[in-house]
Amino acid sequence: MAVAAYCSQCDEYIYVTAQGGCPRGHPAEALSNSYEVPDAPDHAATPVPQAATQPQTPAKKKRWVWSIVGLVLVFLLLCCGCPTAFLVWGWYGAPGAPRDSRPTGRDGTVTASTTTWTPQTTGMTQSFESVSFGDAEHGCAVGWNGTIVVTSDGGATWTRKKPDEDHLDSHFVAVKLVNAKTGWVVGHAGAILKTTDGGETWVSQASGTLGDFTSVDFVDENTGWALGEDLLLGATIYKTTDGGATWKGYRAANPISYLTVIRFSDASHGMVVGLGKTLLGSGGIVARSVDGGETWTGQSSGTSESLWGACIVDPDNAWVVGSNKTLLHTKDGGARWSSQDYGVDKTMRGIDFGDPKTGWAVGDDGAIIGTTDGGNTWSRQSSPTTWTLDAVDAVDADHVWAVGMAGTILKGTPAGK
Repeated sequence: MAVAAYCSQCDEYIYVTAQGGCPRGHPAEALSNSYEVPDAPDHAATPVPQAATQPQTPAKKKRWVWSIVGLVLVFLLLCCGCPTAFLVWGWYGAPGAPRDSRPTGRDGTVTASTTTWTPQTTGMTQSFESVSFGDAEHGCAVGWNGTIVVTSDGGATWTRKKPDEDHLDSHFVAVKLVNAKTGWVVGHAGAILKTTDGGETWVSQASGTLGDFTSVDFVDENTGWALGEDLLLGATIYKTTDGGATWKGYRAANPISYLTVIRFSDASHGMVVGLGKTLLGSGGIVARSVDGGETWTGQSSGTSESLWGACIVDPDNAWVVGSNKTLLHTKDGGARWSSQDYGVDKTMRGIDFGDPKTGWAVGDDGAIIGTTDGGNTWSRQSSPTTWTLDAVDAVDADHVWAVGMAGTILKGTPAGK
């Protein structure tokens, strides 16, 4: 028999690992309502199917309760002369903070797909966490147990490649290719690997930390960022300007948060998203940098939901997705975030745009939504899988891939082509 439990950070039931934690790397403290289930499949990261005997999901705390707790905490900090009180509050957004909550998406009507999604064969059963393409032909997907697969023909064939000897069993969580040859992979225990030959070989780089990474992004062959946790400093952004030969850590404004994604539109403008771990409760964290990641300013996301995916189109326009149908958009660099209703009752975990008008988001139970008008409207798209999709990467409006549980890789092409 295996053990399943509710993970508060995944916001769903999962199979518990042999070490007693969440397969996505969340600590045992995040688990509750455990119970026995039949033996887990090889892809143990797969969410537990709904069942009549499954315990009820713990109820979410009301945001107004945490708002009151937060106000009391800020008041006490101010009374003690703490200058960072408003910084702490700013990460979550006080009640009434600027936010346009008017729905601007569809009302739930399922419309005809503008993208045709086709499964691609990898021969893998391990779950994929991330995918990235350097161009329309060369791509890489990574996941559990040291899994790295590459393609040089647009995904018609995928080949598994070995990482270096120190990372054969590593949990890789994110990959970024900047062209057909050069890319990086990050994972748990401070793992950073680089390729300069299209993924044929991977060389470990010294990150300077043993903490777990959650995301990576590069804007060229030299300048990039890795998002993770330092064992002493907490949530930390690591930056390189020499292709990863050296990395420097910058402390996040809220070091006790759990940050999930980092994205940059250029060498200066970037954002991180995630969820909080303070007395203020679980908060949807968004922060922005305009100096290449050296300093960060918390923004009011207007949501208490966990945020799992982000896409920054340009310094002004960005998108964020998360739990409980969360889809946020900003047109002014995060000064205001608008909530959109995309009509699908699923948590979305990844989002990307191929151009300013064309984008996709993917999530639980194989859910896929798309837009061709810059996000003014979103439509549900026909998905060939019911496995959870964790990430999506678009090269342009005509070439997009999504990956997820049980070795799933999907390729999207314009309908009719």
